[in-house]
Amino acid sequence: MVTSREVFSSAPLAMVVAETRFSYSPRLASEEGMAQALAQVERFAPVREAFKQESVELQPGADGPSALTAQVTNGMLARSLDLQTTVAVTPQSITVAMSGTAYSMFEDSLRLVVEAACAGVADMTETPIVTRAGLRYLDEVRVPEPPSDIAEWSRWISPELLGAAGYLRDVSGVAQGMRSTWHYSLPGDRQVVLNYGPFYGVGVVGPEHPFHKPGPSSLMFVLDLDCSWTPPLGAAQLTVPELLARYDELHSPAKAVFAAAVTDEARSLFRGETQP
Repeated sequence: MVTSREVFSSAPLAMVVAETRFSYSPRLASEEGMAQALAQVERFAPVREAFKQESVELQPGADGPSALTAQVTNGMLARSLDLQTTVAVTPQSITVAMSGTAYSMFEDSLRLVVEAACAGVADMTETPIVTRAGLRYLDEVRVPEPPSDIAEWSRWISPELLGAAGYLRDVSGVAQGMRSTWHYSLPGDRQVVLNYGPFYGVGVVGPEHPFHKPGPSSLMFVLDLDCSWTPPLGAAQLTVPELLARYDELHSPAKAVFAAAVTDEARSLFRGETQP
């Protein structure tokens, strides 16, 4: 496993998201309260706009499940001028999203915005009662000539991830589709879910999202990693430094999984030494 850290000039990262959920805060229920909470992130994301977030839940019925609108939550979004960084706040969450274009080293990019966002929420709620902290990395690995056989992705993706892709090669079998998921439990009440597999399209980040990169459809290999921390009793009152420490602990398995999932040839590609 490669343990050294490197900022790649052509990194495959499409998006990274850090979400903190906390106990309902009445002071964040108003536009004024949310605007005050976002004041700390103004140097990263100065443009603000209000939004409504609709949650829908399924209820069992005689003819099968029926969809019922549970509630509509007001929120406020702050974004950078180039649209590559966003911070969304609601009465129960703060979500920082950053494109691969804006992201560099964790400590020099995402962590700084998370710290400012959490500090803003703490100013409005005193010490927030956190129910979950999550860190998600979405990578889209594109290569010069995408293989038709999944087994041939082993040039760029660790063969350990590809599993049974080559099992039927002796009888001219070609693996054309796969989607796999690993669930991990880590010390410190952390969980990691890794979803991966080939994907054909313009990108996993859709055209309705500001991080979407337009272009022709192509075959890519997607690594979708969600690392989360859930308090053992369902909630924990945390100071901003304590919450940041949780994010540092979540970043550790995220970088370890990425380092193990790609090959040296992929790293050469990400450095721009070969053209995608």
